[in-house]
Amino acid sequence: MQKPLDIVYIVDRYPSLSESFIRMEARELLKLGHRLRFISLRRPGPDDLKVELLPEEKVLCLEDVYKKGIVRVSSHLRLLLRKPGPYLRTLAWVLKHRGAWRLFKAVPYLYDYAKGADWIHGTFAWDQAGYAMVLSRLTKTQWSFTARAADIYVNPRLLGLKMQEASFIAAITKYNQKLLIETLPEAEDNIHVIHSGHRGERFNMKVSPPQDRISITAVGRLVEKKGFTYLVKALSSAWPRLALPLQCRIIGSGPLEEALQEEVRQLSLQEKVKFIGALSPEETLQEIAYSTMLVQPCVRAHNGDMDGIPNVLMEAMWLGVPVISTRLSGIPELVEHENTGLLAGPENEQELAGLIVRLAGDEKLRAKLATAGKAKVENEFNVCREALKLSGLIESHIN
Repeated sequence: MQKPLDIVYIVDRYPSLSESFIRMEARELLKLGHRLRFISLRRPGPDDLKVELLPEEKVLCLEDVYKKGIVRVSSHLRLLLRKPGPYLRTLAWVLKHRGAWRLFKAVPYLYDYAKGADWIHGTFAWDQAGYAMVLSRLTKTQWSFTARAADIYVNPRLLGLKMQEASFIAAITKYNQKLLIETLPEAEDNIHVIHSGHRGERFNMKVSPPQDRISITAVGRLVEKKGFTYLVKALSSAWPRLALPLQCRIIGSGPLEEALQEEVRQLSLQEKVKFIGALSPEETLQEIAYSTMLVQPCVRAHNGDMDGIPNVLMEAMWLGVPVISTRLSGIPELVEHENTGLLAGPENEQELAGLIVRLAGDEKLRAKLATAGKAKVENEFNVCREALKLSGLIESHIN
């Protein structure tokens, strides 16, 4: 790294319990010596407050800006008088691209926060990239964004325009890279794979699965794309075939909790499946470390939403816990069937049940998958290396 950079880093919420991959990347960039000016589009929720901010993580919350009434016509007039050329050029561009108009309202306030930065990065292709794009126009600062999952799978807002305007795009998987190239073939040379990842030091805890039962952990928001309904059905089929008693703990909260609990009751699995609620990152890792296996039965939701690569799969593999997931989006890039984990078809509870029974009854297979999985994430999903790639791309464009 030639010199520390001043980067405007636009996120959905900061901190965010469910988006720990954003926090990992940001903190690695800080460790590289860069300064980050965080812009959080929304205020953190109650679960998010389980995550502590570092002293250097100063965050401007755009939701608070709107609620306080700071964004007014007068603020636009003041910016017009101070910077007539940049303001009018940006306004003309926004009017030309109607979908960008709603992003322009907060520009006067964000301008003062972002001016003088070396770079602007949007952490998703949604409004995070949208605000980066508009701010870039106003401040003449180069920018980039990361394409992750629902931001390009579901209602991708102005995606082609953002790809044209950005200096480069980071795709978290080869699957996403291919999808983006299909969207805008001429941008192919500017689309780079930069994985989400972790630091190995987080995973020093001892893995100690119980010997008297099969302990399955699943982690995520209780929403359709996580596929937990298929896990519950698979467990109903699997548990009579297990040599040991079954315990499944589902960590997370969300709108489908009541429906999932009702399904558990209907299948008489109340003693075998427990809903733990949201936990802190450290508590979640401890739960995984005490598991026989982690199961993430991801599916494509009816609205097209799906995971890119669930962060928790990487966490389990870093710990050395064997994983089962599904052949969906970028997951097979991490979980190679029969090598670093096992994969079922999405929405196939019978195949999933068979894999659970097989893995539960084969200690050698569990050890093999755990060893290969740990090597995979250490080599290819290490946030130190991935953040260095992002930093290097930014520096190369600045230079």
